[in-house]
Amino acid sequence: MTSPLISVGRGALGDNVFTANQYARLIVRARTAPYQPDTAYQLQCQAALTAANSAWQSISEEDRQGWIDYAASLSHSGPVGTYDVPGRQVFLGNYSLSHYLHARGKLPASPSTDPPLHPGGLAIQDLSIGPPLIPYTGFRIFGYNPNPEPIIIIPYFSYGFDLTRYRYKGPWRTQYLWTGLTNSHTNFSLNFPGLDVDKRYFVRVRFASYNGPIRLSPHFYLNIIASTTT
Repeated sequence: MTSPLISVGRGALGDNVFTANQYARLIVRARTAPYQPDTAYQLQCQAALTAANSAWQSISEEDRQGWIDYAASLSHSGPVGTYDVPGRQVFLGNYSLSHYLHARGKLPASPSTDPPLHPGGLAIQDLSIGPPLIPYTGFRIFGYNPNPEPIIIIPYFSYGFDLTRYRYKGPWRTQYLWTGLTNSHTNFSLNFPGLDVDKRYFVRVRFASYNGPIRLSPHFYLNIIASTTT
């Protein structure tokens, strides 16, 4: 639907939910309660968000201002153009992801409340996809880390689909969390084995600081077809 009055409407109103698609068209749908299976990973996500909110309440005003200043150095874009995210929201996002990765054994230390040392999000260069390097069915991602800190690669991927499928919005298979670590100013490569040959997979990849004040990269979305090497 289109309307000059509610073209930017978001959220719930009565029994309706207002949102927008990737073309900035307004979507109105019936409000339904989300499914809550309470899996171990979902509970870890909930605990991470709770911990992030508590951490924000306890940090100093100086650190809060540091996060506000850091948020101003970030660039965000959406279907209706660029927008700013408040420092509190940036802190909650960075801290909760760091908390979740630590709980899953992917980061060595508890998340830091200190503002990032460097402005802006993590930059990734030459991110590409290709066939696996060793004999198996799967794929790999590779690229270059130009940042001054080591980073962890955080990929999520879909189930295997028929080759005729071209779009996927989730849910992602978070029970499989194959992460990789790469040092500053080095190339990286991460292999994904055990996939079904000639099936289409959708992959969402993000990068995070491995230790210290956490910075995040934008999300990268990959569309791949698993192949076999011999």
